Amino acid sequence: MSFPIPMLPQSWRIPDHIELTGEGQLIYKDEASKRRARVTPAYEGMLDRFLKLAVAPDQQIKEYADDYGVLKLCVHGRPAHWHRTGVGAALGGQGIVGGLACPPVLLDHESDLNKYVELTQSWRTIARAFAALIRAAHVIAEGRQTDAATRNALTWFDDGGFYYEGFDKSTVKAAANHLFAQSVRLEIDYKERSQLPLLQFAGSSLADALAVQTALFITGASSAYVCDGCNSVFIPTRQPRYGQAKYCKTCRDSGVPQKVATRRFRTRQREENRNG
Repeated sequence: MSFPIPMLPQSWRIPDHIELTGEGQLIYKDEASKRRARVTPAYEGMLDRFLKLAVAPDQQIKEYADDYGVLKLCVHGRPAHWHRTGVGAALGGQGIVGGLACPPVLLDHESDLNKYVELTQSWRTIARAFAALIRAAHVIAEGRQTDAATRNALTWFDDGGFYYEGFDKSTVKAAANHLFAQSVRLEIDYKERSQLPLLQFAGSSLADALAVQTALFITGASSAYVCDGCNSVFIPTRQPRYGQAKYCKTCRDSGVPQKVATRRFRTRQREENRNG
């Protein structure tokens, strides 16, 4: 017997209004909202869009937050309910144990206790880290070495001291488990009019949903790829054939596959002429 497993936490709240300041701050109120992000097929591009925020301007980050919600970052630039302080907060290879959750950053402790702020630069850092984890898992699976930019981005996960100088499967494993242990858990629930229990990922935020998608992608439960044109991480609309070059939409739209094919054809022609 098999049970369906949802890919994401079921829903999370989106602030009714998010303001972008000229200093790269997202300001929002944490109050009862009528808007909730629902898990639907339309959300399949959620992680893909998030990964692109690594190099996005502030306005694009604000538009993403309007669509999917905020990350609710603490003063350390991490999702607040992921970051723990106090006794037992160290990862220690076994996940977060004990400690108090670090709260989101209040905009003004005096005037408005419901208004919070987070930096767009922190969003870029987190997007780079998620993309680096996917990229690292991908290149290691192909038997290749990661580049310096990927290794540097992965240090975002390194508050538990698991970063190895040699960088191998152990680092990917530790980073992924660190991400997953902080964000979500499995739970059993029942849907209305159903007698079968549902095994699902329990989470309550955009950050939790992104963590689930990332974990699924790097384990092959769903597929993310590294573009052969620009080396960015993307999620294809169709599954590429084994051994086929893989290109993101940006590279396809700019004609990169055709340019690569032309370059390879000319290279073969030159080699044939030399050998002819």
